[in-house]
Amino acid sequence: TNKSRGAILSDVGGDADN
Repeated sequence: TNKSRGAILSDVGGDADN
């Protein structure tokens, strides 16, 4: 799980921008 910018979405994808 690489947290990019997604606060909530980063938990599933990690590459989420939302």
